[in-house]
Amino acid sequence: MPPVISDIYKLLSTGGKYDKNGLKKIFAAIIPAMRTVNQDITKTIEQIKDMQGTAIKIKVNRGRNKIEEIEGVVENVYPSIFTIRSSAGELSSFSYSDILARNILFYRNKAGF
Repeated sequence: MPPVISDIYKLLSTGGKYDKNGLKKIFAAIIPAMRTVNQDITKTIEQIKDMQGTAIKIKVNRGRNKIEEIEGVVENVYPSIFTIRSSAGELSSFSYSDILARNILFYRNKAGF
């Protein structure tokens, strides 16, 4: 018997008395935790095109607990990437897939620099 099925069999044969860690292992193996994407890439591209020229603030997850905040303007929109000009004058480019993966979060910039 595969390990998951044997664990379920143990759970059923003991009358449901099974420690919490054992249950977590069973359900983690049966239902893997996956993140679902509720938006498609074409809709994301259209939303970025609508924001072109707008002052925004973004938080970019660069990995390993490195979060970068950028205030700027969406300068250009290309088929695969878009660029943001920061208030300091730096130009940063990002992929639309970063938005879908939630590595980039958008906020309204009320100051508008």
